[in-house]
Amino acid sequence: MTQREVKASLLELAEMYFKPPATVVWGQTKQVHATSPLIVLTTGATTRHYQPISIVKNGVPIDCYETTVRVQVDLYTKGLSRTADGIEGANENTAVNDMMEFLSFINSALVGEHLFDVGITIVTDAVNDYSEIINDSAWEYRAMTELTVKYAETSVGYSATMYDDGIPFYSNGKPMYDEEGYGLDKDGNRTDFRLPLDESGKPIYPKVEQTSSGGRSQDLADSTAGWFDEVQIIMEE
Repeated sequence: MTQREVKASLLELAEMYFKPPATVVWGQTKQVHATSPLIVLTTGATTRHYQPISIVKNGVPIDCYETTVRVQVDLYTKGLSRTADGIEGANENTAVNDMMEFLSFINSALVGEHLFDVGITIVTDAVNDYSEIINDSAWEYRAMTELTVKYAETSVGYSATMYDDGIPFYSNGKPMYDEEGYGLDKDGNRTDFRLPLDESGKPIYPKVEQTSSGGRSQDLADSTAGWFDEVQIIMEE
């Protein structure tokens, strides 16, 4: 699993719980924030164990690193409108209450089953009321908490580029295509998509995708560890 996949899963969970008019966004991005109730997810430091668990699937080396990332969750809300004797008063501060309700959802059996399927563990922490430090008339109240998210980060292939000898693989070590060029999902099930074939009838695999920062290359993807096909055993008398 990659950090991008983890972030997508966290966003999916938050959007599963918070519905319009609430808006869920990732922090530290250049975008216009909504003026409705807002939930902002922000990743902190990411650490991983220096020593991976190494396995080989179908001849492809896979390194699995235990990885931890801290995710800050900020909830901004105008609170609950209160009216007494027909007179509208100040809104009730519900930020902490709303955040605690969200953490109950995170700790629920439903979310537990979902996290087990995707390979993520979430540990919740204390909820803090930061309403007093808001200096913006657009918001009334704010609550913040941090989640400790753990997952197994994988590197696949001889050069850890999700490729091995030019053949693309998923982060779980499953190949993306079979020997006939048909697409496979992450569970190894064949899809209807098929790669074009060359003159000899072999699949033409897509080139490796560079990261947005220019990482990875096809030369790295094509690199292999080499092999031998004969062993000479000398028995000593």
